Amino acid sequence: MTDLVIRPLAAGEEELFLSFPDPHLVGPASTGPVRDVFAHTEELARTFLKAPQVARFSLARGLQRVAVTVEEACELLDGADSSVESTGTASSAPHVSS
Repeated sequence: MTDLVIRPLAAGEEELFLSFPDPHLVGPASTGPVRDVFAHTEELARTFLKAPQVARFSLARGLQRVAVTVEEACELLDGADSSVESTGTASSAPHVSS
């Protein structure tokens, strides 16, 4: 999977910054694997970006990692359900059948 890169302007790109109508949209750099970038919700919010719904859902549910596809979210939820069966404890994650 290709990394998503949110970066500061490089040398020679100053005109892009100066011509931008809203300086609040320029924020700190955030780089790395897509799921890691999506996990930085505060950085994204400062740049008026949102992670995809499936990533926000997985963060809200407290899944093991940030899902970047619906299929991955279902697998993570199924894994949470199977751990409940093995431990016998209740889970807040709903059962999702695929």
